[in-house]
Amino acid sequence: MSALATEADVVRTLRDGTYTLDELYHRCAAQTDVGRDNGHHPPTDAHPTDAVWKRRVRSALQTLKASGRAERVGRGVWALRGSTERPKRLMLILPGGALADFELRLQDAMDLLAGLDEPADLVVTDPPYALRRGTAASSAHRVYGRDASKVVPGYVDVDPGAYEEFTFAWVAAAAAALRHAGQLAVVTGPQQAALVQYAAERSGLTWVSSIAAFREFALRSTRRPACSHWTATVTVMCRGPLSHPRRVFNVPADLPRTSPGTTTGSTAGKAMAAPIGPHKCATTTACPYDWSSGS
Repeated sequence: MSALATEADVVRTLRDGTYTLDELYHRCAAQTDVGRDNGHHPPTDAHPTDAVWKRRVRSALQTLKASGRAERVGRGVWALRGSTERPKRLMLILPGGALADFELRLQDAMDLLAGLDEPADLVVTDPPYALRRGTAASSAHRVYGRDASKVVPGYVDVDPGAYEEFTFAWVAAAAAALRHAGQLAVVTGPQQAALVQYAAERSGLTWVSSIAAFREFALRSTRRPACSHWTATVTVMCRGPLSHPRRVFNVPADLPRTSPGTTTGSTAGKAMAAPIGPHKCATTTACPYDWSSGS
């Protein structure tokens, strides 16, 4: 690689990713003449262990940060990405987690699933519901008591006429991305759950469960029961048979022990969902400003 003129040139030409400050120092030392203009001298008498060239590296990072192209995410660690107007990839780093444990990508769900480095244990997705949002046929303005001007934009819906083809395509991509005994969990409105299950079975997945997520505040309606506001449906499918020893199902410690046909106070009429905790998980959403994660 030919030498670059300055430390700022090296920093600007980095690929998107996460770098420690020591890694940036090493790259700059290898790709440019850091000794020019007294680069190896201390910047001031008060900082005898520092160097002018290292200060130039940190100054270049500050310039990228001011333009939204770099973000400091921890002591000595910087996450580099695209601009704030067109983000490419974000890195979510939590206390106690390694740098590669969490990753945020702004990407088409099918491209994301096809580009995973290894098969996924779990794919969790909340796809569009085909509700005609943004069109005259949408009932959102009529049934939701809210100021629509304050709703954050970015939701991308799918035309109802193309919804079946859309569903079969992304479900097939999810099925192909799973390891054997890996699981797919899909959050939908009740009206789309049947299509998701059918598409998943056509892609070779096995039905595990359909979970009705309880909501206390169902919307009052006068024409029909408000099913879509009373529950959301989580359809769980797996690759391979239910009996596969690698399929994960962790029973919650507080799950009540009752006899068949009986209920206990706080859980009466409520669906209980046990976690299917993954090691490697891909999550996709309908909104391009929401996050998708892989770990």
